[in-house]
Amino acid sequence: MRRRGFTLLEILVVIAVVLFLIGTMFAVLTKLRSRTSVGQTKSLVEKCAQALETYNLQYRAYPDAALGGRTGSENLYYFLATPFRIGAVGTKGEVESSINVGPLLSFNDERELHTQGTKTSVVDSWRNPVVFKIKVIKDGLGFKINVPVVYSMGINGKDEGGDGDDLFVAK
Repeated sequence: MRRRGFTLLEILVVIAVVLFLIGTMFAVLTKLRSRTSVGQTKSLVEKCAQALETYNLQYRAYPDAALGGRTGSENLYYFLATPFRIGAVGTKGEVESSINVGPLLSFNDERELHTQGTKTSVVDSWRNPVVFKIKVIKDGLGFKINVPVVYSMGINGKDEGGDGDDLFVAK
């Protein structure tokens, strides 16, 4: 007479198959999460670069990346997310200016910002500040031209100057 039930070997095989499926699913979800972070960061960097171009159209110059003791990321936030107004009202967060501009960039997601005291930085998906610099190049006639450089340091958080795993918008 045969007893009903599963043998130990059958149970171990089922457990092994389930563990394999869970491991495969975990690997796929991790890769998908990484791709999502890269996509969100590229979108953020592109949004910042476009806002800098709008700033340049309004003021005929790019904002200074190293002004007022702020980092490049803090200046990026200050110049792009602050309303500049003629007859500014300080209680509304406005800053006095010769023309009415801004805010040129709004942040719908608080995960894109890091505030410490009175300074706010723009941060990528890995909570690293977005790099903002002004690069000076010479054109064909020898004139110096300011070019904004905006990029994320990527998942490793190391500034490789736009190389390696850094994420930037190509011009």
